[in-house]
Formats: sequence, C-alpha cells, structure tokens
Amino acid sequence: MAIPAKVLLIEDEPLISILYEDILESTEFVVVATLICNADALEWLKRNRPDVAIVDHTLSDGVCLPVIRALQAAGIPFLVSSGYSRFEEAELACVVPLPKPFREEELIKLLRNIMSKSV
Repeated sequence: MAIPAKVLLIEDEPLISILYEDILESTEFVVVATLICNADALEWLKRNRPDVAIVDHTLSDGVCLPVIRALQAAGIPFLVSSGYSRFEEAELACVVPLPKPFREEELIKLLRNIMSKSV
C-alpha cells in the first residue's frame, strides 16, 4: 500500500475543514495539519513540509498571499479554495482554483492533477 500524500489544510471555517478531512480520509491523501490563518501556516511551514496544500483564499488574518508565496518558494503544489468566481489578486492568476462549493470527485481530481505535475 502506498504512503498517503501529506496535505496541509489552511481553512478558517471549522465545518469546511471537517468536510475536507472526511473526504480525504478514504483516499491516498491524509491531512497532517489544519490551520486557520496565514501566521500559523507560515510558522508551521518553517518546521514541516507537506506534499500538497489546500488553502482558503480569505483566512482569519487576511488573503492567503503570504502562504501562497511560501508554498511557491518551497515548491509545494497547492489549490486555492474560494467562493469567489475569480481572484482579484494578480499573484493568483495562475493558481489552480477550487471553487466552493465543490464536489468530492473534483477535489480529488485536482489534488491528483497538481501532485502529478509536481513530480
């Protein structure tokens, strides 16, 4: 059996975090940390390295740009989840979006896709 890919989840809505964890529980992905803000995520990333990340666009301490920059610098693939139809920030123009609401299959497909491109 393959080792599950480690997912960093950065989401400030508890119910949505639980939904992600429930969906990923029976897949080849496992949530290794759930954080609610840029500051916590940046601190966590100093000591840890996930295989992939799911980042909410707007966190409790602002737009996710600091985390996105850190993930890009480290070469960690990620999705940005948002209820917005498009991102206002130019830095997010090339980011893989995960629209809210999303279907389980869509989430898994996008994660597999960005993981395969990062290898």
